[in-house]
Amino acid sequence: MAKPTKRKGFTVKQQRFIDFYDGNATKAALKAGYSKKTARSIGQRLLTKADILNAILTREKKRSESEIANRQERQEFWTAMFRGKTTTKIATGKGDDKAVEEIQPAFTDRLKASELLGRSEADFTDKIQPVGGGKPIDVAVTLTLEEATRLYLENLR
Repeated sequence: MAKPTKRKGFTVKQQRFIDFYDGNATKAALKAGYSKKTARSIGQRLLTKADILNAILTREKKRSESEIANRQERQEFWTAMFRGKTTTKIATGKGDDKAVEEIQPAFTDRLKASELLGRSEADFTDKIQPVGGGKPIDVAVTLTLEEATRLYLENLR
């Protein structure tokens, strides 16, 4: 029987193990084509190899970067929402009168976006000097949506 060809320095089975690994080495080894009898031990052994572990970590990093919003993306979204630059598409009407309408974010949504932006920048953190000296303590102030709305409207006057 001919040996499987290597891809990026891995055998076909090793590459398949890397592709299938999702936290369970035995299942990944079985899916990669290793026998039921040896899948557990081979799966564990493959995870001890630095190049295989590195390939799995690299794959997961790429996947998470594309799926999970980073700080910059969240802040850009919250800023666009706060400034009313985003719209939401909603379906209106029934039957033949169906239409899609774009609407601006509600005031409460914009206010929530400003709160999230402020929290991400620690705008609501105050320093309190303890009685008797010592280092200042950071204190985060949490407001309900109603409290934030009231304060916002008071500051408009």
